[in-house]
Amino acid sequence: MTPPLIAVKAVNEGALAATVAQKPKDMGRISIETAKKIIANENVPASIPVALELVVKK
Repeated sequence: MTPPLIAVKAVNEGALAATVAQKPKDMGRISIETAKKIIANENVPASIPVALELVVKK
């Protein structure tokens, strides 16, 4: 998934040095996997990191 176009445009025009794009599909997938583990009474970590993408001027 791409970051909001306004942020990418601002980066490419030099108004922003960079922006960070979140990965909502990964966040949703990991959330569902974690919920299934909780329902199955499995232990899950208190914090689960999800990869981000740094967007810089091309």
